[in-house]
Amino acid sequence: MALSSNSLIRNARKNIASCQRRTAATVSVSSVLSGLSAGLKPTLINAPETLSRWPTTQVTRLPNGVTIASEETPRDTTTLSVYIDVGSVNEAKHNNGVSNVLKHLLFKGTQRRNLDGLSSDISSLGGQFSASVARENTIFQANVLNEDSSKAIDILADIVQNNSFSEESLSAAKDAALRDIEVAENHRFEVVLDHFHSIAFQGTPLAQSVLGSSYNIKAFKTADLADFHRHNYIGGRVIVSAVGGAKHHEIVKAAAAVFNSLKGSSHDDYHPPAIRFTGSEVQAPDETAAAAYCAFGFQAPSFSQPDYYVFLVLKELLGRWNTASGTDLKSHLSEVIANEKLANALSTFYFPYHRTGVLGVYTEGNGLLLNDLPFEIVNEMVRISQQVTDSEVDHAKRKALTSLTLELDNSHALSESIAVQLASVGRRVSPLEAFKQISQVSAADVRRAATKYIYDQEPVVVATGSQISSLPDYNQIRNYTYWKSL
Repeated sequence: MALSSNSLIRNARKNIASCQRRTAATVSVSSVLSGLSAGLKPTLINAPETLSRWPTTQVTRLPNGVTIASEETPRDTTTLSVYIDVGSVNEAKHNNGVSNVLKHLLFKGTQRRNLDGLSSDISSLGGQFSASVARENTIFQANVLNEDSSKAIDILADIVQNNSFSEESLSAAKDAALRDIEVAENHRFEVVLDHFHSIAFQGTPLAQSVLGSSYNIKAFKTADLADFHRHNYIGGRVIVSAVGGAKHHEIVKAAAAVFNSLKGSSHDDYHPPAIRFTGSEVQAPDETAAAAYCAFGFQAPSFSQPDYYVFLVLKELLGRWNTASGTDLKSHLSEVIANEKLANALSTFYFPYHRTGVLGVYTEGNGLLLNDLPFEIVNEMVRISQQVTDSEVDHAKRKALTSLTLELDNSHALSESIAVQLASVGRRVSPLEAFKQISQVSAADVRRAATKYIYDQEPVVVATGSQISSLPDYNQIRNYTYWKSL
C-alpha cells in the first residue's frame, strides 16, 4: 500500500529517533538552552486595571485552627466555601471512596436538623448549596444574598460538624455514591484519568480513585464514616473562604460562633503520605467502545513550585481541538493532529497537587491510528523543550491570562481558589501577582521547565477503548522523549 508524504516523513523521523545513538559529540541540552535564552526577555503584558484594584485578601485564624479568608467585592451576593484538606489521598485501600460517601451523608441531616429541616432551611435562603470531593480536598459551597451569609455559614458548619450518622442516611448516601460510579463510567475522560493516576502514582494514596469501588461502598458502616470524620475533619484542615459583598468581620463573627465542634489541631501536625511518580503504561481494551481513548503525560510541578506558572503556559501551548471546533492554528500539535486526522478530539490537562502534579494530552479517535499518534504528541512536547519560539509562548501566555481574568467573574472558582492556595502555598496569591507571574514567563523558561519534566523522562501512557492493539510498545514511546544527534 502506498504511503502518504506525511507518513513517509513521520516514518523517517521515527527511524532517526529510534536508531541513532547518543554519542560524546551530542550537544548537551543545557548548552542549547543557554544559547537560545541568551539576551532574550519575555514580552510583558499589561494587567487590566481590574486586577490592580482587586481587594486584599483578609485572613483570620480561630483558636481551634480554622482559617477564615475573604475578599470583599461589590456584589449583592456572597459565595462561601468550607474547604476541608481531605480527599481520597487520605484514604486507605480498604476505605477508598469514604470521602465521597461522607460528602453525600453530610447533606442527609444533622443532629440539629433532620433531612426535611435541612432542606427547608437551605430552600428558605433561596441560594445554591453544593459539595464536591477531589483527591486532596472536600468542598462545601453556598451562594446567597449578602444579608444571609451568617445563616449560610450556620448551615454549612452544621453540615460539616454535626451529622447524625444514622443507618437510614448512610443507606441513601451509599446509593448516591454508587450512582456517581455509574455516571463516571460513562465519561471516558474520567475513566482515563483514573487509569492515569492509578499507574502514575502506583503504590501511593494519590493513585486511588476519588469515587472508590462499589465493593467498599457497599461494605461501609456508620462507624467507618464517623471514625474517618473524627480523625480528618479537624480545625487545622478547615478553611472558610468568602467572595462577595459580605464584610470580613461579619464572616469571622459568624464562623467563630458556629465552628466550635471541630477539635483544634494545627495543619503543621499533619504528616501527609509519601507520593511517588512512576512512568508506566496501562491498556484496557473494550471493543464495544465507539473509539480509542488515550492519555500521554508526565510528572509536573505542584502548586507551590516555581514552574507552576510556566506549566499554565505550557498547557496552552499544547492546546485543545475537536472536529466540531476547527483547528487552533496557534497550536502546532492541534494543527498536526487535525491535518493528519490522527484523532477526533484532543485536550491538554494539568493537575497540580500539594506536592506534585501531572501534565498530559487526552485524545479520542480511531484506534487504528495509534501507531502514529503517540509519536506526534510526545515529539511535540520534546520540540517545545528544545525549540519553542517567543511568538508561540506569547500567544499561549495571552490564553492563560485570559482564563485567569475570566475567573474573576466566577465567584465559586474564586472562593475555591483562595482556599486551595492557602492550603497548598500557605498564602493567597493575588490575581495581580498571578497575572505578573504568567506575563513574565519566557520561551527560555518554557524550554527549561519542559526539559526538566519531559525531555528524556518516563511517560505515563493510557489506552482504553476499541482497536488499541496498534499502540506502540512503551519502550518505543519512551524513546520519543529525546532527540539524538550524531
